Amino acid sequence: MIKPDIDQFTLVLQTTGVFDFDEWRDWVAKSLISTFLIKSKMHKLFDNFGKADVKLPEGYTIGYSFINAPFYFCIAYHEAFTKMGVIVKYSAYAWHEYRKRYEAEFNEPIHLHTFLKMIDSDEYSFRLSRIDICCDFINEGIDIAKLKRSIEEKRTELRYGKY
Repeated sequence: MIKPDIDQFTLVLQTTGVFDFDEWRDWVAKSLISTFLIKSKMHKLFDNFGKADVKLPEGYTIGYSFINAPFYFCIAYHEAFTKMGVIVKYSAYAWHEYRKRYEAEFNEPIHLHTFLKMIDSDEYSFRLSRIDICCDFINEGIDIAKLKRSIEEKRTELRYGKY
């Protein structure tokens, strides 16, 4: 069986409102974070959200995470550079755990496209700034080390898109 899936991904939220410089750090960024947490239902699925106990994404100065979580999830912003927006980073394990808990809590599966529809808000626009796709080969008899060497030695070619 070959099972393609979403591994890790990163979102960037940008406010749709007009604000002055001080409002960004005083309440605008925090409001975007709060709206995201409510719309994504993260606040119902995980506990202990607070000041980040994980490394912040490069360039961001203020961040939050689920304290002592066994996965990397971080939501952060830069207090002075408003154009950087609010970044939301899910590791593969965080996304897996979110999906598992979501299905248990709401009795329905969730996939990235339904997640993106769910978090839509008039308060912010958002974009995927990174998405890593994975492909699991289950019981396919593939020797991963051999495949890796073959790709590195240019005996195997990977293609993406139409040729």
